[in-house]
Amino acid sequence: MKLLALAAALYLLAGCESAQEKCAKARSAAHDGWAAYVSALEAVRDATTKTQADVHHKLTTVVEPRLMPEAQKLADSRYDRSTEAWLRASKTAFTELCAKDAECSGLRDQRVQANAALEDVNERLPLAIAARDATRREVSAAESASKAAIIDPERPALKAAQQLTLALAEQCEGVPLEAAP
Repeated sequence: MKLLALAAALYLLAGCESAQEKCAKARSAAHDGWAAYVSALEAVRDATTKTQADVHHKLTTVVEPRLMPEAQKLADSRYDRSTEAWLRASKTAFTELCAKDAECSGLRDQRVQANAALEDVNERLPLAIAARDATRREVSAAESASKAAIIDPERPALKAAQQLTLALAEQCEGVPLEAAP
C-alpha cells in the first residue's frame, strides 16, 4: 500500500512544473503576445505604406494630368509662365480645382489619413519591439517596457501582451534570469 502511495506521489510530482519551467512558459507567452502585437502594427504599417504609394500613383498619373491643364490655363490668364507668380497661381488653381473634384479631394483625404496612421504606427512600433525584446531580460525591464507602450484601443493584442507581461512578472518573481531562457 505504501509503495502504491509513493508511486502516486512520484507521478504527481513528475507532473508538477518547477518555478523555472513556469517562468520560462510565461516568458515565452509574453514574448509571443508582444510579437503578435508587433506583427499587427507591422501589417498596418505595410498596408498604409501601400495605400500611400497607390494614392500617390493615382494622383500623379491620373488626377494631376487631368486637372493640371485647367490650372495652368487659369494661371496663364493672370501671369507670364516665366514668373514665380505664375507658378504660385498654378498651384493655387490646382488646389482649388482639386477641392472641387471628388476623386482628387478623396485621394488627398486618403493621403492625409494614411500619413496620420503611419505616424501613429511609427510611434507605437519601437515601444512594442522594446517590450517584446524586454521579455527576455529582467522582469522589471519587461514590466517597464510594457507600461511604456501607448494605449491602443484599436488593437486588442496590446492589452493581451500587457496581461501576459503581468503573468510573466508573477511567475518569474524570485526566479533568477539565468534559470529562465
